[in-house]
Amino acid sequence: MSLQTRAIIAVAFLVGFFALALGAAAGLALLGVKLFTLLTYVRNGRLMLLIVLAALGCLGASGVIVWSLLPRFDRFEPPGPELARPDAPELFRLMDELAAAARQAPPAHVYLVPEVNAFVSQRGGVLGFGSRRIMGVGLPLLQLLDVTELRAVLAHELGHFHGGDTRVGPFIYQTYAAVARTVENLGRAADKAAEAEVNTIHIVMAIVQKPFDWFWAGFMRVTQAVRRGQERTADVLAVELVGSTPLVSGLKKVRGGSAAYHAYMSQELGPALSQGYLPPPARGFERFLTAPKSDERMAKIIEDSLGADVTETYDSHPSLAERVRAAETLARPTRGADPRRSVELLTDLEALERRLVPFLVDGPALKPLAWEEMPEKVLIPGWRRIVADRGPQLAGYTAQEFPREPAAIRAIFRKTMDDYADEGVEDDDVRSWAVTTVGMCLGLGLIDHGWSVTSEVGEPIYLQRAGVSIDLFAELRAFYDGKTSREAWTARLRELGLEDLPLGRKASAVA
Repeated sequence: MSLQTRAIIAVAFLVGFFALALGAAAGLALLGVKLFTLLTYVRNGRLMLLIVLAALGCLGASGVIVWSLLPRFDRFEPPGPELARPDAPELFRLMDELAAAARQAPPAHVYLVPEVNAFVSQRGGVLGFGSRRIMGVGLPLLQLLDVTELRAVLAHELGHFHGGDTRVGPFIYQTYAAVARTVENLGRAADKAAEAEVNTIHIVMAIVQKPFDWFWAGFMRVTQAVRRGQERTADVLAVELVGSTPLVSGLKKVRGGSAAYHAYMSQELGPALSQGYLPPPARGFERFLTAPKSDERMAKIIEDSLGADVTETYDSHPSLAERVRAAETLARPTRGADPRRSVELLTDLEALERRLVPFLVDGPALKPLAWEEMPEKVLIPGWRRIVADRGPQLAGYTAQEFPREPAAIRAIFRKTMDDYADEGVEDDDVRSWAVTTVGMCLGLGLIDHGWSVTSEVGEPIYLQRAGVSIDLFAELRAFYDGKTSREAWTARLRELGLEDLPLGRKASAVA
């Protein structure tokens, strides 16, 4: 699809929406005024009230639509620290070369962002006027890709400038924002009317919202298809400039690396941040990526994506499998191979990491922490807090008596989570909750009897004493998955001296 066609579609939707909205607003305003004129012919009090409420509903809906239509200035908030050429001269040189090959001006501003992603856009101004080209490059992305793969990914992003996607984007974004505001504001007004038990106004708002819901559905179907076409075109440029193999391997690493980074944030860095500590984020992710079986886990994610990934109607990107097939079909040779890791293109990683932290964590200053201090400063205190919180509901259970059946666990799960609705929570989720809860209780029992904890980034948590090392959570997982019998588990608890450990006994032991 040509730029001209995409631009026509974008402008047509923008004009069509404003025509619909202004027509609806004008019609509703006229209807509201007309309803008020009918009051001179009505003598029934209830009917008069109904007409007044209907008129107010029409005028209110008209006002909501007009307010939602008002254009908003695109106030750009930097997604991360801005990179200057001295921060990464080789990275800028690489972008300059790719931009020249794509016959485009390089982005005016480049930002380092805390995600496995790279993106381009035109931000600021109104409807793209007065906007500027920007690019975001993720620090974890630079840790994942080699320089050749990074060139392919950046060539893809510059392809959006080449294809004019960022010039069309503001029109699509403006329509998206206006429709979303209209639907949201009408829905909010309807909800408030319902809460106030003004049913007439609620019905008017709900009826008026329907055409905008239908417009939204059609708009998303067409524009998301256009966006997928833009992604395919950008992939073609990346293959032509850099080659098929670098783009394919880069796309795969982005998919597996995104999952790895999410796991790293939730399992490793997140607990430290929640307790007011900040271990070095980039160094931690590096260790997470080099942990044993990390490559195996990422390969499994990629394999699953290629096997099950399909392009859905409302997806903004084609599926990974489709993009890989298309790039491999083009079969272009690799140009400018460079096996160095992309993070080496940064001059001072630690200084940039410090500048990135405020965009990663929003809140009070965090205390620096070495990753080796995690067990003592974060892990064990965290266990004690959680067990203390859940202690009253666990009271009466010993390690040996705690149930394994999902239905029985779920009853305890509901109590400990207060008003947490377990609708949609699968049995495996409940078993995982039991593994975590019982594991922390047993772990604290062992710690209180002289065991120590070791925890390397990306690796299991081990408890150790006198040369013996155990993966307690893995043993619990095997028991709750039915791979270990109740008899064998009881014998194991007896061996560790934990068979009669009361799980709720730690309710007051908060470090």
